[in-house]
Amino acid sequence: VDNNKLSGSLPFRPGGNPNLIILNAASNNIEGSIIPAVYLENLRTLNLRENSMMGKFPEELCLNSLLKSILVSGNQLIGTIPKCIGEMVQMEILELSDNHFQGTIPSSIGTNL
Repeated sequence: VDNNKLSGSLPFRPGGNPNLIILNAASNNIEGSIIPAVYLENLRTLNLRENSMMGKFPEELCLNSLLKSILVSGNQLIGTIPKCIGEMVQMEILELSDNHFQGTIPSSIGTNL
């Protein structure tokens, strides 16, 4: 559903679709937090680039041992980059640019990614 004019927030709930492995909703006008995507336990790619996502980056995403790509550049995310991101052993692509993060880049990102 990337590159449309979708708006609103992510509709996912606990126990969402266990078969969903790629969520590509980039380049829309989706608002709210990333938290609902945490409920997609088999997700391997989360692409929410160029939307209007707000709030902190959810550390709960680090619990998904299958997640290989997190692309959330071009949003309005705040806070610090969680240290646990660098501990995600399957992670291959991490895009966090063009947000409002503060603090330091966790050293584990350079070690494990």
